[in-house]
Amino acid sequence: MGTIKDVTDLVNQLLQKAEDRKFAGELREIQRMIGFIQSDHARLHEQNIALMSENAGLKEKVTTLELALSRRNQPASDSESRHEIEHRILVLLAKEQRPMTPIEISQALSISRIQAQHYTHALEEAEFLHSPITLDQNHEFEYSLKPKAREYLVNRNLPSD
Repeated sequence: MGTIKDVTDLVNQLLQKAEDRKFAGELREIQRMIGFIQSDHARLHEQNIALMSENAGLKEKVTTLELALSRRNQPASDSESRHEIEHRILVLLAKEQRPMTPIEISQALSISRIQAQHYTHALEEAEFLHSPITLDQNHEFEYSLKPKAREYLVNRNLPSD
């Protein structure tokens, strides 16, 4: 704001000296001040863009955290049943001591085939189960325990082979 007041004062001085034609110095000073105003404006514009970008990133992070929190606040029974089924699959595979298909797992645990496929895939993603490329005669993957699953079972004093 001080720069604008200085520009106004110089314009007033320029008007007063217009009769004497001695205003070249003031014009150069006005040009210099306008240059400062322009550079300040550019700096403020860059800061504004950076803040908008940071704000967008923070909004995205808040959304992600809210989603994670809502998942965490789901009823305990949903979370427990998921872990319980995964746990039962691991125990079953340890007791059987052989690779099993989702169909066999679903029959042994009295769960749907879709659930068995879902949970075996989730356990595979978590690196608890291994599924070789080969398929059985029904074109189903066969799952077996990985060392991480055996460690999980041993740490809970459950059978692991």
